[in-house]
Amino acid sequence: MAMTNLVNLAFMHQNHLHKDLFLIQKKNGELEAEWKPLHHSSVKATRMDPTKVIELNHFIIWNTYVRLGQYDLLCLFEHTFRYMDDLVSMNNPMILHFLDPDQVESKGNLFWIYPLRFLAMQNEMDNPFIGTDGSLVNLSAHFLSLQIQIIWVDGTFLTTKYDKRQSLPFKVSLYIHRDSNHPVANSSKVILGQVFALFYLINIAGGVILEIDNLVECFVEKGFHRYALRRLILSGLDRIILTSPLTPVQAVMEILFDIWRELANRPPQLDDSANSS
Repeated sequence: MAMTNLVNLAFMHQNHLHKDLFLIQKKNGELEAEWKPLHHSSVKATRMDPTKVIELNHFIIWNTYVRLGQYDLLCLFEHTFRYMDDLVSMNNPMILHFLDPDQVESKGNLFWIYPLRFLAMQNEMDNPFIGTDGSLVNLSAHFLSLQIQIIWVDGTFLTTKYDKRQSLPFKVSLYIHRDSNHPVANSSKVILGQVFALFYLINIAGGVILEIDNLVECFVEKGFHRYALRRLILSGLDRIILTSPLTPVQAVMEILFDIWRELANRPPQLDDSANSS
């Protein structure tokens, strides 16, 4: 319905400008859609009306799904999710069969649902171990900014932060230096934004605290004051409410306050770098 309304609005607007939609065949044989004057005529141009465009959209929408004839295989994808072109499949011991480029492309082969001839799918699992029954065990993999590690055979898993930039073969400058030519007021937003994200990526308090310490040290290297950074983080966690984090904020705050107690109780005798953060 949304696409139908959008198509109709587009044609109404362009018709007001005395233009219509045409499919034009280029020299390389490909078709390209362009808005042209209403009376445009060419052997290689095909006029498209709203009905044709809506029909094409309906076809695309209703043919983007995969139907598996076997319910037991369908259930393996209960915890499979996609974000843009990134795919994550949890608790699917047969996933490598679906990602095997040697699978026969036929209707009788239910493992051929990903057209690997056209897709460049990269396996992001770390050292997958295949058991005697063909299932996958001892798994660790990353998805977007999330590192996922199964730690028990019952499916219990840990999540930590994954930063692809850290694994690059060269040093990456993650943040702008304090003395760089940028608005000072934005520094605290960047720092707190990085801290808050950790509570949605990591499901254990110890992991969040370790990453916060790493983040502090990273900004210290960029010229910020360690004490000011710690005070900013504690203040931010105390006044901002996070919605449904994986790790409780209060538990992390209590541990951080104990760890940083000596510095947190010092009088605020800071240089101008404290104000900048």
